[in-house]
Amino acid sequence: MKTYITGILAVLLSACSVNADTTLSFGADFKLTLRQSLMDGATVFSSDELSVKTANNQLISGRLLSVDSENLPQSFNIQQYPDYLLNRTPLTNLPPETAKLFENSSEEVNYNYDLSALEIHDINSGKLYSLCKETNCLAFVVKPANSDFILTVHSMGMSKKEFTGLIKGGLNAKN
Repeated sequence: MKTYITGILAVLLSACSVNADTTLSFGADFKLTLRQSLMDGATVFSSDELSVKTANNQLISGRLLSVDSENLPQSFNIQQYPDYLLNRTPLTNLPPETAKLFENSSEEVNYNYDLSALEIHDINSGKLYSLCKETNCLAFVVKPANSDFILTVHSMGMSKKEFTGLIKGGLNAKN
């Protein structure tokens, strides 16, 4: 009887795990749920970012940004970070040394992701800024309720449609 119950429990647990999604938690307010098909054979690792490398060699990485992590003045509103970086707000409102940081970073973002491809989406709790160049994508998630952090996520090996769907769906999932 004990063997029979153990066998049933093993089947139930494996059945539960087959359909389970995986949630990457970047902090209390920033979670991204990935469908199980992406996680099959994937490797999860952390360096400066929390990353997933799928069995198909797609890479998804993200991290929280703050005034401190980006070496910005304490008076800077981190929620405006994407607007300055993605050339939506003129840098003339910033101190010269801060403007220079954004100018240099903006050039790099344009080279890697194409600023002209920027799309902005309303999500359940804020805004999603996303842009892709070929199979390299970048996103910023800004939540008005969190004035200390924003989330940045980037990928390699995904189409724009895959990436945007992954981010929008993963942020809207019940975590």
